[in-house]
Amino acid sequence: MTSQHRLHDHHHSKAPPNVVYAQLKYLWAKGSTEDSLNFLRQFSASLSADIARETGQTQRPGVSKEKITELSKLVSRCYLKQGEWQVKLKDDWSEVGPAILR
Repeated sequence: MTSQHRLHDHHHSKAPPNVVYAQLKYLWAKGSTEDSLNFLRQFSASLSADIARETGQTQRPGVSKEKITELSKLVSRCYLKQGEWQVKLKDDWSEVGPAILR
């Protein structure tokens, strides 16, 4: 079983987002860099979408502003970590630059 499969299983277990983030950092440190980065990308996008839904007009009762603030800080850390990991895995950004600008 690859670490990505373990991550997906863990994500479906409804672990708190901060636990998922901590597990991703652990897997990165243990050498599963590609899998960790790929899942972090998915996790960040999913968490961002969740925050957008919760801050929209259809906000569920019981979701506090404190919780939204906590998740917003976490998603910021996720995107920062994603950038750090991308830099570590890709020394030559000249190949990526034009694709990003399209």
